Amino acid sequence: MVLAFVPVYLDPSAYALAAAYIDTDGITWEEKVLHFSDGSYIEGGVFHDPSGERAQIERPHQVFTRWYGFALTFPETEIWGDGSGR
Repeated sequence: MVLAFVPVYLDPSAYALAAAYIDTDGITWEEKVLHFSDGSYIEGGVFHDPSGERAQIERPHQVFTRWYGFALTFPETEIWGDGSGR
């Protein structure tokens, strides 16, 4: 069964968290390479198709990924609204 995954990983070239939309039925780590069941992979922050060529990948809005990274780094983080209590 193929599922949609959104792996979040550290992009070593940007020193920041990155994310991507991937349709796969399995993900495995091999040292510093994230492999997907169709043969594609992410290495060094770059997505490669099954033949090993660089390829484009659909990514979510990175602001959400950055927020998760910030919240993990500073676990006491709180979200403040407009004060209305909603």
